[in-house]
Amino acid sequence: MSLNVKLLMKIANIIFPVLLNQVTPALREELKNYLYQLYEKAQETENPFDDLFIHLIITFLGFNKEEEKD
Repeated sequence: MSLNVKLLMKIANIIFPVLLNQVTPALREELKNYLYQLYEKAQETENPFDDLFIHLIITFLGFNKEEEKD
């Protein structure tokens, strides 16, 4: 992975959760639910990149499905 891509990923990992915290809680909850449903659908496909792609989006936005199961 090039240095530019790594830097972009680090920046995105910082910025997206901060931006998401500024979004109305109701909209944030809807987005989270939609992404979790999409992740479940991605797991049903044979393409492992579907799972990875949605997981990355969930992670970049600062959602953590594992913590919320407790």
